Amino acid sequence: MEKLRKLFSLQFILFILSLIIISAGKSELSLPVIILYASLLTILIVGLVIVMQLTSIVSVLLLLFLYLIILFARIQSVNDVHSNSEIYAKENNRFSGFVTDYHSIKKNGIVFKYKATHIDTGGSFIPVKPFVALVKVRNGIFPYTRWDTLIIEGVIIIPEDKEMNGFNYRQYLFSKGVSATMNVKLNSIRSVSKKISFFQIFKPAGLTRVWMLNKLRIFFNDESYSFLLSIFFGDRSLLTSELEGNYRNTGMIHLLAISGFHIGFIGMLFFSMFSLFLPKDVSRICASFILFLYILLLNDSASSMRAFLMYFIQSLYFFSGNKTGKLTPISYSGLLMILVNPYCIFDIGFVLSYLATGGILLYAEIFNDIMEKWCPEKIRGSLSVSISAFIVTFMIQASLFNKIPFFSIISGLVVIPLFTFLFIGLFIVSSIIMVCDIHIFTGLAQLLISLFNKIISYLSIINPVDTIKIPLWIPYFFSLLLFVIVYIVPVLYYKLNRIYKLNKIDSPY
Repeated sequence: MEKLRKLFSLQFILFILSLIIISAGKSELSLPVIILYASLLTILIVGLVIVMQLTSIVSVLLLLFLYLIILFARIQSVNDVHSNSEIYAKENNRFSGFVTDYHSIKKNGIVFKYKATHIDTGGSFIPVKPFVALVKVRNGIFPYTRWDTLIIEGVIIIPEDKEMNGFNYRQYLFSKGVSATMNVKLNSIRSVSKKISFFQIFKPAGLTRVWMLNKLRIFFNDESYSFLLSIFFGDRSLLTSELEGNYRNTGMIHLLAISGFHIGFIGMLFFSMFSLFLPKDVSRICASFILFLYILLLNDSASSMRAFLMYFIQSLYFFSGNKTGKLTPISYSGLLMILVNPYCIFDIGFVLSYLATGGILLYAEIFNDIMEKWCPEKIRGSLSVSISAFIVTFMIQASLFNKIPFFSIISGLVVIPLFTFLFIGLFIVSSIIMVCDIHIFTGLAQLLISLFNKIISYLSIINPVDTIKIPLWIPYFFSLLLFVIVYIVPVLYYKLNRIYKLNKIDSPY
């Protein structure tokens, strides 16, 4: 019962309940959907009754009630923001606001997120209920960075709420916290020095990123620079479509996204440095602060924010001297992200990141035990992690991309260790360039990047398996089912394994 209580934590229940509530609000409630949600809610309620002590039921229900009130209020608030942007649609207006994310370079121009806070009423700007627009600049070089205050003149466009070829663009924007789009020319944008938001205190981080990218751009060729931009700053916009396709076909596209590996390595590095002269608990907090500064340099992504929040939550537990369960950090991180933007659960990056991480946390140990007798120890760890992540994400990949990269389980045994050494080496070389302005190792770094990309290219010859077209609603519902399956199966495994061991001990034979 104690193991069940540790696994079946309240924060995990809240996380799953949040996914169900938000998904239900965006779904057509047909009979199969109602049955699905009823089944999931029944499992959650039964789980609450089983694992929570009777004396704590009242406090648990009060906590659930309070959380649901906050969640519903947040959903309504976000919906109001999206509705508010429609007021200004189809008319040419001048807005004052600030850049909320780093720009990306696309084929047809430059794209960035812009939070409009004021509107021009004919000579003076008055406050409006803030909303975020995705601004597309059709020409010119973008000279601005994140947290710059800009005045933009253009027409607000509200995407239609309909699917085209299985893709709903409006829902995609909502998952990114974006309400509308604007197509403008560079001469329609003007920078002003006035600060209009508290978050603009982080503007030095944007300027630091520009300085760092300029340094790397001077010393590295196009292939190496785009690779470094991906693995250190989370921006894949400069990668060639062929190279990005190779990574996707081999199932290694996650290496180019800032995730747990990247955050964990940098956190461990600074934790080790601080531990030389500070207590370990204080060192964890200091390392978390460095990671927060690092997050400010990155393009927004669900995987990087999840990884940072998990590290920070673990640090808080470590600092307080309390133990944390397997699912506590990932559950709390998910709850925080949902409260910021409830529709982030429809972001593909959010779905894949949380499913893969949850699968690794719960299944890796099981597969490691199963393979203990016949698989070498050095291979067993990597293989169990690859299988765990694959089994909880392959259905999502099949539904969204109509492809399943089965070969990624095997290729990961070669690629991931190589990438680990490459990432560490490139981090050291880049740090030397930033701090000491010494670039004698850039030639070697470029050679290693080129060789690694060629390995990915050769592995991509083995194409992923094509699948049939699956309706769009299946990935989201299946992800909810997977969270429950991923949760229940390990509990049953540990329970049955414990019974088996006890019976074996009691047996006279």
